[in-house]
Amino acid sequence: MLLGNGSSKMSPAVLLAPTVVAKGKLSIRRSGAVQLTITAFFCLCFAAAGTCQKSKTAKLAKEADEALHDGNYRQAIIDYKEVLQVEPSSAAAWSNLGSAWFATGNFPQATDSFQHAASLQPATPDYAFNVALSLVREDKCDVAEKYLKSSLRSPQHRSASLYLQGLCAFVSKNWLDAKDALIKAETGGSRTAETYYMLSIAARKSHDPNQAKRAFELLRSGFPDSSLLHELIGEASDQEDLSAEAQNEMSLAIASSPHAPGLHAKLGFLLWKAHRLPDAEKLFEQELVIDPHSYSAMHYLGDIAEQNTQLSQALMWYQRALREQPESGEAHFAAGRVLELKGRSQDALRELQATFPALESDASAHYWKARVLKKLGMKDQANLELSKVQKVNKANRNALVTRLSSSE
Repeated sequence: MLLGNGSSKMSPAVLLAPTVVAKGKLSIRRSGAVQLTITAFFCLCFAAAGTCQKSKTAKLAKEADEALHDGNYRQAIIDYKEVLQVEPSSAAAWSNLGSAWFATGNFPQATDSFQHAASLQPATPDYAFNVALSLVREDKCDVAEKYLKSSLRSPQHRSASLYLQGLCAFVSKNWLDAKDALIKAETGGSRTAETYYMLSIAARKSHDPNQAKRAFELLRSGFPDSSLLHELIGEASDQEDLSAEAQNEMSLAIASSPHAPGLHAKLGFLLWKAHRLPDAEKLFEQELVIDPHSYSAMHYLGDIAEQNTQLSQALMWYQRALREQPESGEAHFAAGRVLELKGRSQDALRELQATFPALESDASAHYWKARVLKKLGMKDQANLELSKVQKVNKANRNALVTRLSSSE
């Protein structure tokens, strides 16, 4: 049973929907998204052994609730911590502490508090939803899944929970699951630009062109000025090699949502492909102002520096990119390449070895590894890598011939 006078919806922060950045990387951070709210449980009176706590504790609980309601989140955190020293088993107080942490952007602390609440009252789906939302904001969809399943029992949060399931499946490129969850979310009332943006892509990727067309038309008719619409058209234009049109659409997306993570990186990528490196560099730098953790921006800034023979600068950017995505074969390859150009062959070999198996089908990666091995006197291993270069090139050529033959 909930303490206090029931629940009230607070909106300390918004969930940000995903955007596709250069090289197909995905991020859950995105501005202008559907607002999903944390549920706060106001604890105006604490029950213990059938009676209210002493007036001092009740007064502090009321002050904590008021601070949370008024948006004074720092004070709310202080007050709820004091309340929990007296009532550590209050699920409502733990959840409201989580709401305050969530509002300040401290999602790990928010998740921990919400999990305390959910463990104290596992039958309350609202608590499970709070945990799930916070975990998704931490990019921890795998952990969030069980809480999302529990939160589907909440009529208040069912549609939002389905949306989050679709979002997580979308980020994981589980296109069929994403499509199914987003259709259910739409049926439940989630009819937003973000829903239709993801649904149009997930349906296309799961070979459902009718659903993809329907979602796109709803996005275009219902949200004609949405940055997501311009982004989607820009991506399609890029795939058709319509460079100028793609750049224009991405520029319109930025004009619509100038602080949206990912958009500057995407336009920068298009300009990078068009060999407009100074303009691309400025956009990647702008991206890092908006999203200091943008892997794509770091990687392409490294590439631009490398093309300008600024090897130390390039290595710095590639190493920063690796801190964001330690498993990136591309970043290991780039770092190894620059290290070899700087004459640091042993360090280069370590990075190039970390390139695989991610870039096993990349002839260039095998070639650079062979080059370093040969320089270090490991001729047999170098020859093995060169044989892989020939094998990959032959396979690519055969695939190209097959594709050309089938298109005739």
